[in-house]
Amino acid sequence: MYNNLIILATSAMVLVSCVGKTPKHEMPELTAERFQQLASNIPDHIVIGDSAFFTPEYYNAWQNAMAIPDGGLGGIGMNEFMFYFVCGNDPCDSHQYKLDSVSMVGDTALVDFQIIHSRGNGQPHTFKLVLCDGQWVIADYDTTLSEMKNYLKEQRAFLKSDEYKGYADEILNDTAASDEWKEQVRKELKEVEGYFSKIE
Repeated sequence: MYNNLIILATSAMVLVSCVGKTPKHEMPELTAERFQQLASNIPDHIVIGDSAFFTPEYYNAWQNAMAIPDGGLGGIGMNEFMFYFVCGNDPCDSHQYKLDSVSMVGDTALVDFQIIHSRGNGQPHTFKLVLCDGQWVIADYDTTLSEMKNYLKEQRAFLKSDEYKGYADEILNDTAASDEWKEQVRKELKEVEGYFSKIE
């Protein structure tokens, strides 16, 4: 588990190097090598790449979203959407990245590309890139930054809701529920309590 307060404080300190105007003639080209590095570090299936390839805002949004208990109570959690940023429902054992276009909007580079899966089908995606310490880094991938921020806000509210607590009590009081399931629920309730004790 990550302490959200520490993560956000770190973001505030590091973000300084990723803001400010860069003269157009000094903007580096997005090379094929850099694009491949960025694409191969897209967060997927709980794994996120090197923080050097992301803005602190994006990287910390991912860490914070993964740190909060998923609320599944022994089932599928609400964070499942973050496991499919790359693979979707396609096999993830082999895929390639194809750069389609790069357009500049002020200091931001919008990069349209495809993820080519092992079945051969391509899925279109978009990077929003900014310069950080002279290198292009990911500020957003499709709309996942806002999705993760919204998830974190909504998940915090859900874990404090009567709905969540009622569902947990229902399982714990169900004579048909297995002891293993009930133990998973108790474990998650402790995780939720520990999570909020760290951030509040």
